[in-house]
Amino acid sequence: MPRRINSSSLSSASRCQNTSGFANSVRGYESQVLAGAAQLLNHILAVQLEMSLLPLYEGETLMPQMHAAMTAKGFDLWDLEPSFRDSATGRLLQLDGIFIRSSFDPSFNPSARPTF
Repeated sequence: MPRRINSSSLSSASRCQNTSGFANSVRGYESQVLAGAAQLLNHILAVQLEMSLLPLYEGETLMPQMHAAMTAKGFDLWDLEPSFRDSATGRLLQLDGIFIRSSFDPSFNPSARPTF
């Protein structure tokens, strides 16, 4: 059964001083969670998103659109990790994208690298 998460709890997390990363795996509702987390995104360095390559859930936003949305929010795609394959064919259906704030300079403070 899907669980509903109140986006105001994500916005309230923006008051945390040491927030470095945000992982999001909500089965097709990633765009809605990100929309509700606008304040949080202003205060974090990295976001991990589960993204579908093909429609798996009604109304979900697919990987190309999620990439474009994160770029528009000031994040660069740094890494991709396969996360879900069709067991019969082996075709990759979902992957995790690691997005890092565009202004991040890892050479400035290597200890500031985000961890999930």
